[in-house]
Amino acid sequence: PASEGAKAASPPYDAGSKKLVIVTTRPVPKVRAPRAVAHGKIASISGTDAAQATTVLRAAAPGSSRYHEVAHATSNASGHFTIRVKIKKTLNYVVAAAGKSSKVFDIATNPTVSVPGTAVRHHSVRFSGRAAPGQPVTLEIRQGRHWHRAARVRANRSSGRYTVEIRVTHTAAYRVLCDGLSSATHRVAVHR
Repeated sequence: PASEGAKAASPPYDAGSKKLVIVTTRPVPKVRAPRAVAHGKIASISGTDAAQATTVLRAAAPGSSRYHEVAHATSNASGHFTIRVKIKKTLNYVVAAAGKSSKVFDIATNPTVSVPGTAVRHHSVRFSGRAAPGQPVTLEIRQGRHWHRAARVRANRSSGRYTVEIRVTHTAAYRVLCDGLSSATHRVAVHR
């Protein structure tokens, strides 16, 4: 006989004539990617998804919603995947698998800058280009053997474009820094 304090065993669940429907949802891909990569270098994008799923990396220009496939991989039995892609310019990316998409992320490359080759002393010169969307952009001037900050702005959050104007006084070399990467160096010749 069972002791008085013991609970009676629960009867097994009887579904009767009802059908049991088990709904499984595929996970949203989780992604790890570098924020910035030097121009022409390989970025390793990894993450987790459903096991044995084809994972597609799609890219679009900053500010655009037109994504195109740039690479794909198949996740392993644990759902891990790695995609390697050469970075030639700053783009927005998304990882998609089985109808689910990751959050949009961007991988920046070296910022670009365009400057006039010549300028008039004590007049403003406009520097413009493209860098990592939403990130600080630092314009530097070389004085002797050292670089010094001349101005700082933030790149547009969607397009990555930026513009900065400074007043020039002498011929000098300039560069732009963003996310630890540097643009090419440009010389601005100043005349009277």
